[in-house]
Amino acid sequence: SDGGFDTVRAACALNMSVRKLHRALGERGTSFRRLRKEVLREAARAHLADPDVPVTEIAHRLGFSETSAFTRAFKALEGVTPRDFRMRQSNRR
Repeated sequence: SDGGFDTVRAACALNMSVRKLHRALGERGTSFRRLRKEVLREAARAHLADPDVPVTEIAHRLGFSETSAFTRAFKALEGVTPRDFRMRQSNRR
């Protein structure tokens, strides 16, 4: 999200160096940035599936201090705002 989970924290959680983490991800054809974006996308989509959880709450759950930052990040990933995404999902049901 807003930088709450970076390569240093990820490497530490995995008990490896940052360099080793980058190397391991590169060997798998991905990067930390790409992986983090995908995790953010999937988590946001899952949270937005519950219409009872406000977008503001979702933003905070995902580590964003401002809803507007979450909205910008989500729109960059999905091409629509979280509210528009949610409306489209509810119309498909």
